[in-house]
Amino acid sequence: MKLLELGVLYAIGGAVSAIIVSRRDRERTNLRWLNLMLALLLWPLWLPVSLSREQSPTEEQSKGATASEQALYQGYEAVKGTPLEKLLPRESVERIALELRRVVERDRELSRLLCQPSFSLPIARARIDEMAQNGGSARAISVAQRHVENIERLAALHARDQLLLSELGDWLTTLRTQLVLARYSASSAEGVGDIFAEVCARVEVLGTTLEEPPLTLPEPPNLSWPNTFS
Repeated sequence: MKLLELGVLYAIGGAVSAIIVSRRDRERTNLRWLNLMLALLLWPLWLPVSLSREQSPTEEQSKGATASEQALYQGYEAVKGTPLEKLLPRESVERIALELRRVVERDRELSRLLCQPSFSLPIARARIDEMAQNGGSARAISVAQRHVENIERLAALHARDQLLLSELGDWLTTLRTQLVLARYSASSAEGVGDIFAEVCARVEVLGTTLEEPPLTLPEPPNLSWPNTFS
């Protein structure tokens, strides 16, 4: 094969490699152009390296996450691969993130429901008054009253979730900064266990229903491994 033909084939391979890398790194901005140039000019060596690079699980999961979930992932990234990782193990991060996403989605659904006229407390209560004034049967009024009680329970659950999500967000932000400080300033990790216990307590309450009794705050875990999720 002539040198010119080899050059053409090499250029085509470089162009294809650059396209592949460009699509793979579409969301990345750091060193993007350098990756493209390496893929174009040195594609036999660089393309396998570029394709083998994977985002860490927390980076992939954090896409589209709430601010609270982002703080959780960032806290874990700060200690991952260090002795401090035992303070926030990956298993706990995944459990907290899963529950957090579930409750956030539930809160959004409740918000949409409670905005509908059929779930409006003023409208439901006015309906009972109207039935009573118009001589409605006791059974019909009882059914309407049950409807009001159900809406009140949904509203109470929605209010509780919003309060706990707000508090949990504050605690996760504090946990993140405490872990980052402990790693980069070589300061003591004292207090991380207490913060983690507060996070676990709120996550567990978020997983309960309103009928269940309040959970007691777990004992602050030691610095080896909190057993809250064991």
